[in-house]
Amino acid sequence: MKRIIIDTDPGIDDALAILFALGLPGVSVEGLTTVSGNVPVEQGTHNALTILEAVGRTDIPVAKGAAYPLRRRLITAEEVHGENGLAGLNLPQPSSKVHDLSAVEWLRHKLRTSLEPITIVAIGPLTNLGMLYCLDPEAFAKIEEIVFMGGAAFCSGNTTSAAEFNILVDPDAARHVVQSGVPLTMVGLDVTQKATLFAEDLARFEGQDSPLASFARRLLEATFAKRTGKIELGGIHLHDPLAVGVAVNPEIVQSKRYYLAVETEGEVAVGQTVVDDRPWSKNEPNATVAVDVDRERFLNWFLDVLTH
Repeated sequence: MKRIIIDTDPGIDDALAILFALGLPGVSVEGLTTVSGNVPVEQGTHNALTILEAVGRTDIPVAKGAAYPLRRRLITAEEVHGENGLAGLNLPQPSSKVHDLSAVEWLRHKLRTSLEPITIVAIGPLTNLGMLYCLDPEAFAKIEEIVFMGGAAFCSGNTTSAAEFNILVDPDAARHVVQSGVPLTMVGLDVTQKATLFAEDLARFEGQDSPLASFARRLLEATFAKRTGKIELGGIHLHDPLAVGVAVNPEIVQSKRYYLAVETEGEVAVGQTVVDDRPWSKNEPNATVAVDVDRERFLNWFLDVLTH
């Protein structure tokens, strides 16, 4: 059994990633921890509770995390994800409640007490993990692996020319995580921008009425209604679902080992993930970096899980 914790800022692709993880056989989602990013953490926590309730998984704890980056002004992305982070989808108020512990304290307790290895799939800014590393490096070191959606190795950023959104929101936390020594896999824009779902792919949901399929279909339909002709050329990049997929099956992408660093200063390159691919570099690799993906293979897997 693969045990994962999803650290998330629930916007559209985060929600799809959570649904994907819940449908994967042999995967136990041990909890969701929330962080400000696509939307402020209050809205993101509400979304996490709503998603789990909609698919009958209120047994999974939700712990609310950091409201602000370690030392920067918060950047959010409602213009992409809608005011409520879920493309304006009208959802009922969840009856379940957030965990009594904060995300960092819950992670700390979970890691210190778990008898089984735990992978963290980080699909939002890395603030919670950066805080945990600073608070309790010993607990942090118990993480089996961190698979994070973020960064761009050999392509431009999507928020600035240099930086991808999740890293730009809190580059200081990202630097802590990258330098921590815990096994890392970066699932960045090099691969996630190839994992695109188009409107015609929604035909796979026809006749499917499971909780996962129903929620995913409603969310995707609302997203296409919001985005068509405006954002991402009518398609939806499955950034966060791909990170979940890599955590469960690393072979879904082609990856290479590199030395990875995060730029935290400067006016132009702040938030850039710098990959040292020089053959003569003396920097020892500290991360596995996804560099290519077979879109059809991943998309078929993603849709198969959600529609069965």
